[in-house]
Amino acid sequence: MDLLGSIMKSMDKPPAVSNQEKKRRKAEAKLADEEKEKKTKFRITLEKQVSDFIKDGARTRLKLEPMEKLYRSIAHDVAEVAGLMSLSFGDEGINRHIMLFKKEHSPSEEELEALREGKEFDPNAQRDVEFDSEEATPSKVSKPSNDSSTPSAANYRDKYKSILGEASGQSAAKVTVPNKTFGFVPSANKQDQRSIEETLKDIRARKRQKGN
Repeated sequence: MDLLGSIMKSMDKPPAVSNQEKKRRKAEAKLADEEKEKKTKFRITLEKQVSDFIKDGARTRLKLEPMEKLYRSIAHDVAEVAGLMSLSFGDEGINRHIMLFKKEHSPSEEELEALREGKEFDPNAQRDVEFDSEEATPSKVSKPSNDSSTPSAANYRDKYKSILGEASGQSAAKVTVPNKTFGFVPSANKQDQRSIEETLKDIRARKRQKGN
């Protein structure tokens, strides 16, 4: 007997699997196949539902039925592939579900708050509240006052007419004629009666005196 044969003979044989263990393993394999098939069917159904939602231009949100965490992870993956926003709401084990949103119609803070509280959000009611608040805001546009106490131009004319008198007002309103001789002084009014030549001659004489 060669060396390899002796080694194989000396090795212990693997323990025999009992019939009960064989049945258990077979049942586990069957359950795994069923769960895999169930998840595959769920994904195919959800992809069809999401595709119809995307094609419908009138819909901006899609609420999915409550589901377990494993299936929610599949739903989040399908939404990401489809280019949608997916958020989970509700309590685990009770009504935890997923809402899908088209990204061009992302939810507002008011809507998210309502969904977290388990309430249905009505965008029309929200717009009504905004319109009411705008109508309640007082207008800042000033309006002309009809108060008789506000003086007008006519009141001012009457007031000063009674103080100054109509005649004085008319005399003050005469057109003023400018004096055309303003700035021209007659030579007779000048103190220095010398001509320019005489003035220059006197200046030169004073300079010569200072130089001496």
